[in-house]
Amino acid sequence: MVLFLRSLGLAAILVAIACLSASVFMWHEHGARTGLWETSVQTTREIPIVEGMPELGFQQQVIWEEKLVLGIETPIVGTILFIVSIATSLVPFYVSSKISKKVVE
Repeated sequence: MVLFLRSLGLAAILVAIACLSASVFMWHEHGARTGLWETSVQTTREIPIVEGMPELGFQQQVIWEEKLVLGIETPIVGTILFIVSIATSLVPFYVSSKISKKVVE
């Protein structure tokens, strides 16, 4: 029973580390933005007013692309899950220490 509870606590710690590292990795892959989540991204492109005559000037074309870009909430949620998982992993260690003390007595 003690071994099961300690392995359960270790599993919770591994889940906590996995949650934190996955959220930070995903946030970094999306550009490590400090803003909030976005569901569309704006890209601007300069095109000539008259094709083949760039001396007449350019105009900007705005293109909106439907794409999820993760913001600062992602590592914050990962950190919260990390803290909760670590806190819940302490419970099996505490219970297993109480059980082992009773067995020794």
